[in-house]
Amino acid sequence: MDEINQKLSVSRLGVLGLQHVLILYFSSVSVPIIVGNALGFSTEETAFLINASLLCAGIATLVQSIGFGKYVGLKLPVMQGMTLMASGGLTAIATGYDIQTVFGSVIASGIVCLAVGPVFGKLMPLFPGIVRGCVISIVGLTLIPVAVNWIAGTKDTPMYGHPRNFLLTLIVVAVIVVLNKFASGFVKNIAVLIALCAGFLAAVAMGMVDLSQVADASWFGVTLPFHFGMPKFAVTPILSLSIVMLVIMAESIVIYLAIGEIVEKEITEQDMTRGFLANGINAIFSGIFNSFVFTSFTQNIGLVALTRVKSRYTTAAGGVILILLGFFPKIATVVASIPSPVLGGVGIVVFATITTSGMKTMLSSGLEKGENALIAALSIGVGLGSTLLKNLSAFAAFHSNIRIFLEDGVITGCITAVVLNLIFNGLKEKKK
Repeated sequence: MDEINQKLSVSRLGVLGLQHVLILYFSSVSVPIIVGNALGFSTEETAFLINASLLCAGIATLVQSIGFGKYVGLKLPVMQGMTLMASGGLTAIATGYDIQTVFGSVIASGIVCLAVGPVFGKLMPLFPGIVRGCVISIVGLTLIPVAVNWIAGTKDTPMYGHPRNFLLTLIVVAVIVVLNKFASGFVKNIAVLIALCAGFLAAVAMGMVDLSQVADASWFGVTLPFHFGMPKFAVTPILSLSIVMLVIMAESIVIYLAIGEIVEKEITEQDMTRGFLANGINAIFSGIFNSFVFTSFTQNIGLVALTRVKSRYTTAAGGVILILLGFFPKIATVVASIPSPVLGGVGIVVFATITTSGMKTMLSSGLEKGENALIAALSIGVGLGSTLLKNLSAFAAFHSNIRIFLEDGVITGCITAVVLNLIFNGLKEKKK
């Protein structure tokens, strides 16, 4: 049976979809919180941005996972979420102009994506096995610091680096290890979800969960288009966010290839184009419904690799859950109360799984060849170097549009791998 198109029972889809949602939730709600705080929004207005983002993320996920006709959507198990890469540009537009200009720029960036998507799809020959393996590994390695930050907790608070954070993470990791060792079938497939629940309960017992905001949250909320007024269009903000969109598209090439490797499906130029068209449509819809730009989440690719459940209907179920969360703010608030060390425990396992998937691809492409080994060494070094320098704010002197590229370890590592592969191997893939 085709595992990608495998239709599972509703109950299994619901549980597996929830597992995907919990992995991306923390990152996805961060962007509306950042933008809302930058604008000095009230708690109610920021909550509206969060609900709108969840709704749009759910719809975007359905478009990518299920597809829209023959020409839109990757039709693979991918989750769409808010990218922190865009937070700087969005905040600058919001504070320099207004929220309506933010949404106008989001809509314009979607149009740019639709226009250049078919061109980006022609870059496939630049990504033979050795390049794909390098970049997939870089994706995992650059995400590990994110998980580590989650484990440490919130900076500038008394709980940052507290031993209880590390204990909580250890509990989560231990549950995943035990279930992968002794469980089988569906229970093993949802090991991450069980670990998240166990970590949450442990955090409640330790007094690390704050549910005070749950009582204040509404039970039901509706997101209407142009809630903050009609979008405004200005040249500089549009150019700025369009550059961000191009970076997202470049990163999406890697993400699409990575998920193709994991589900054992060859990604074609047509697949790429369908994915880009979906991104463009999602951005336009998102701007209309008071939200921001989306990307396919690498975290969830690691979850597919870890659980070995390749059905695209699991992420589609995750999309439905995100839509429901967008309509029920109180439930979304409960999910948001999961402490970051719990997510960090899951992240350390899931992100490392992405790394090992890339290593497997590299090995199958003849890593023992001297040239390929050098390609891998330099590209991974550059990618990790960019990530570490970003964390040290070393690129602060560069223009913001250049900094977007330099601070993205996946992009710098990817460019390094592509260039070195062209130098040593040309456009023909050389295997062992």
